[in-house]
Amino acid sequence: MKQPITNLLSVGIATLLLLNSHQALANPPTSVKLGHQSIVQLADADLPWTKGKVVKISQKRGIVTIAHEEISNLQMPSMTMGFMTKEKATLEDLKAGDMIEFQTEEQDGKLVLLHYRRPKS
Repeated sequence: MKQPITNLLSVGIATLLLLNSHQALANPPTSVKLGHQSIVQLADADLPWTKGKVVKISQKRGIVTIAHEEISNLQMPSMTMGFMTKEKATLEDLKAGDMIEFQTEEQDGKLVLLHYRRPKS
């Protein structure tokens, strides 16, 4: 009698895990806070990474100015310009002079910094 109950519990647990993983995939987080560490941002697989250098940060306005290479998904040549952020906490880790790789897209007529990472040395 223990075997059918054990099997039933295993199936129930597996079902719950599957439902939770499906929900997580349907609504993936865009960033994860690791204690007092920096925000780890999850990349968008469909967008290219663009290299750039942080020129200026306006924490209050949520804007980072980046001197960047060409942004291929937007057919934008290299230039220096400001990018909005959805979460001001995204900028806490950056300072002027930092070299980064970033992903961006246009949202409601504004360019938004979606994700960034430190380039691999």
